[in-house]
Amino acid sequence: GFVADMAEPDGVDALVARLNEESIIASVLVNNAGVTVHGPFAETELALELRLVRLQIDAMLTLTKSVLPAMIARGSGRVMNVGSIYGFAGAPYQATYAATKAFLLGFTRSLRVELEGSGVSVTLVSPGLTRSRFRSRSGLPDRESSFMMDPDVVARKACEAIFAGRRGNVPGLRNRLFLLATKVFPERWFMGILSRVNARRRLGAKS
Repeated sequence: GFVADMAEPDGVDALVARLNEESIIASVLVNNAGVTVHGPFAETELALELRLVRLQIDAMLTLTKSVLPAMIARGSGRVMNVGSIYGFAGAPYQATYAATKAFLLGFTRSLRVELEGSGVSVTLVSPGLTRSRFRSRSGLPDRESSFMMDPDVVARKACEAIFAGRRGNVPGLRNRLFLLATKVFPERWFMGILSRVNARRRLGAKS
């Protein structure tokens, strides 16, 4: 096995070096980073925000760049980027997290067009609330919610999407309704509700 911190440049470089040293040609790359920074951007620690950007964007770009040439040369390969429904809308009190997921959305869409006809597919999976350690790792209280999806279901839907070569997948009816709401309702109204929801989560984290 191999363990490295993908939020640190040395960790990413070590993984890429390991792949090169052992001449490993990836068939599937899954870019999945489950961590956020919660709170008003003006009050959060800059170091934590920058670490989040390194993990969600820098590491993803480096790993994708490292495996794509061999995939293209072979004429086959699959890349799955795990985004978030927040990438379509934004998220008050998780501004940087939402921005990194929006970056992932644009990057995945663009890369998919570039790779048309190459045999390499790129899929964006955008889950919502999922039962995992995501909240506790981010300093938020673990709370059960009817909106949370089982991680096994999310993983199964993600695998179905990537191996079918689909452009994207938003698992769960409620998450798809969330996505629809971002397009139907006025931004000010929708973001106001989202702001109040995330503000309550922040208060819960402090209590």
